This record gives sequence, structure tokens and C-alpha cells, in this order.
Amino acid sequence: MRSERRPTAAGERGRAATEGGRGSPDRQAWSAALRALARRPRSAREIETLLRERFDDESVVAATLARLAEARLLDDAAVAGAVLRDAARRGLGSRRVRQVLARRGVATDAVPGSLATDAHDLAAARALVERRFPAGVPSDARGRARALRMLASRGFPSAVARRLLGIDHALDDEPGEPGDD
Repeated sequence: MRSERRPTAAGERGRAATEGGRGSPDRQAWSAALRALARRPRSAREIETLLRERFDDESVVAATLARLAEARLLDDAAVAGAVLRDAARRGLGSRRVRQVLARRGVATDAVPGSLATDAHDLAAARALVERRFPAGVPSDARGRARALRMLASRGFPSAVARRLLGIDHALDDEPGEPGDD
């Protein structure tokens, strides 16, 4: 026979506040923002979007954002760091990282300068190719095309991928058709 568990008074208060039944909108907004920040680092824009979706009162959103900023809980640099660590773990290139940062609303001044270097991309691409192709860079055209597609899908610039794979010309460098002068 199963015994039925009854929630405590504190549990009921917490649940009622999050369900929108009780508690001031300021308290509900603060709780929603803290729950979101507890799951993962969020940019200021992500928190603002979340609050605007849940609360119609502009003053509640502004007050909550100001309170979060005052408590130093909004940190775009921490979000950028988390994105960069995830990108390194997954073997993503700088183009993909920039897309993710832009989508999450991270300010460009919060992004480290090392992200923009070809040397960083080249090292990350080399590590990825070594992991995916343990026998080395494929020597046939079909294998190189497969490796090129993989690098492009991971967000590596085409110049870096071509250099790594030993492809010494770009499509733009192809000679034109006769009469294209």
C-alpha cells in the first residue's frame, strides 16, 4: 500500500508563486530569472527576452534586469567563455562560434580576441581532422571533399579548411570561361 505524500506549507508557497497564483510580479520575475541563470550562463539579452515573454509590465522587466545587473548576475563574458569551452569540446570553428554568440546576444566586446585568429581555427581544425581521420588527411578527391564538407559544417572558414587539406586554390581563383574578359 502506497502512502500519499502531502506537500509542506513551504513547498505549496513556492509552487503557487511560480505558477503565477501568488507573489508579486517582481518576485515572480526575479525567481524566473534566477532559475534560468541556475541552469546555464545566460546573456543579458536572453534574460531580457525571457522576462518580456512572461511579463507584460515593462517596469517589472526593467526592475528585474537592473537588480540582476546590480547583483552582478548578468555576465556576457561568462556566457562567451561557456560557448568557447563548448565549441572547443565539440570541435567548432570560429564562424559557428560567432553565430552562436550573436544568436545568444553576447556583446562583441565580451568575446576574447583569440577567437578571430586563423591560427586558432587551424589548430582546432587539425585536431578535428586527426580525430575524424586517424589515418591522416584523405589523399583522394572524394575523401578530401568529405573532409572539407565536415569542416564547413562545423563552422571553419574555407581558407583554413583548404590550407589544412592541401587544397591550394579557391573557387574564386578558377580561370573564367573563354570570352569572360
